[in-house]
Amino acid sequence: MQFGRSTRLKELADLPTGRELAPDPDARALIEFAELPFFMALPFAAPPGLPPERAEALRTAFMAMGRDPAFLAEAERIGFDVSPIDAAEVQALLARSAATPKSVIARYNALGGPTKK
Repeated sequence: MQFGRSTRLKELADLPTGRELAPDPDARALIEFAELPFFMALPFAAPPGLPPERAEALRTAFMAMGRDPAFLAEAERIGFDVSPIDAAEVQALLARSAATPKSVIARYNALGGPTKK
């Protein structure tokens, strides 16, 4: 099973994602909640107080890098999956995380919590 992806990797096209295997909406909600950190992995951050125009220049440059043919060719050569998301998408993921129903979080915690001895 592929986890932390909304689509299948081309190299593992025959292997379903967790979302595909979810038997019902509750299971899918749990998987989607558990996967959220994978969609925001390896973030870039700037220091507090950065002028807005500088922040926007950095955001624009980051997304341009993620589309640069030479960068993408090198990433493919070394087997590095590149799937950058912009600041608006990160904010949407954080909002989605904050809006996760308490029942989903409780189920997640029950499944992934510390084991009892």
